[in-house]
Amino acid sequence: MTAGGNSCVGTHLLTDNLWHSITAVVAAGTATLYFDGASVSSVAAGATASGVDVRIGTRNPGADDWDGEVDHVAIWSRALSAIEVRRLHEQPPWMVG
Repeated sequence: MTAGGNSCVGTHLLTDNLWHSITAVVAAGTATLYFDGASVSSVAAGATASGVDVRIGTRNPGADDWDGEVDHVAIWSRALSAIEVRRLHEQPPWMVG
């Protein structure tokens, strides 16, 4: 994720053929990347994500080709807290009965 000109990068190599939750949150001048409910990277960013391009599962210039699947995408109208990100990973809304 890039926010405010800074890159927020995770280091997980996903080769286990399992589904994972990846969440990006921009709030209070910080962009945070979460992997399976846990914060893995943060950088300084603009105050909000308003007006920022969102790319999901697409190739960025100069990056490797995307080779995977994307499912259950959600874009919230507000920043999620770390607790909310963890709860969404532990019990995603589509699994609630």
